[in-house]
Amino acid sequence: IVDENIDLNDRSRFLKKLFGLSEDLPLIKASTTREKIAIDIATNCPDRDPENTTTVLNFFEKELPTIKGHAALLFSSRKQLEFFTIKLTPSLAKAGITVISQLTGGIGKVCEQFKQNPDNSIVFLTTPSWERFPCYDLITTLYLHKLPFTPPSTPYIMSLGRNFENSFEGFQIPRTIFNLKRILNRLPKGRAVILDSRVANRDYSKKFLDNLASIGDLKTFQC
Repeated sequence: IVDENIDLNDRSRFLKKLFGLSEDLPLIKASTTREKIAIDIATNCPDRDPENTTTVLNFFEKELPTIKGHAALLFSSRKQLEFFTIKLTPSLAKAGITVISQLTGGIGKVCEQFKQNPDNSIVFLTTPSWERFPCYDLITTLYLHKLPFTPPSTPYIMSLGRNFENSFEGFQIPRTIFNLKRILNRLPKGRAVILDSRVANRDYSKKFLDNLASIGDLKTFQC
């Protein structure tokens, strides 16, 4: 098995258990010369709406005009994508920045629009769409609104989770770390900003931080 995220600093134990593989089966990680990116982690974003929405919206209103372009914002749901697109488009237009949102068309169309003026454009996408975005090379700043947890009520999550004594700790946390690393590994260079404080202030945060440190230089900040 060859994969960019072959393990979680655990000698591939999670992956082997997930797929029912032998403990002594050798797994080969694809070699890479990729440089580490900067990863900034917010420590003060509230977990729940509306406090979270207000905090993140205020952050974007201050931060994005300084970035100007070559940036992408990722949201975990279409509802969040729609909310931030509507709220931020007018104010960013006044700053000379074009918002190119997935709400207006498919990923190919979004990329083509972005290519026309990447210096002054910011892309708004849902997190799953980021993995199909064909313009990674034009992005130097990536903002992630929420960790890529899959809802625990999803049937296959419920099914696979039964193989672990503690479904959340043993399955969902490692799986989310895999997803997060895969998202960040699509950014070829520059800076990623994680606006989900669970990365830094939960009992399971060390697992996230240890794995993120393998692909980036970590720094915390206040929104």
